[in-house]
Amino acid sequence: MQGRAAGNQERIIILAHQMESMARQDRLRPLRHYLQKGQQKKADGAMTVLAMLQAMKEKQDRAAG
Repeated sequence: MQGRAAGNQERIIILAHQMESMARQDRLRPLRHYLQKGQQKKADGAMTVLAMLQAMKEKQDRAAG
């Protein structure tokens, strides 16, 4: 992997570590919080975790400017 792909992979790993840390500290909201309204009825575990990662990534992007 080179360039952008490697950077994205590193970022995913960092987000996963942040999620683990937040889970240990009981700072994560219920997983349904991270899903959009239409997705909540048909959510499976993988889709919920992906939505949570996307929400955390967007929050970091906004904070970075």
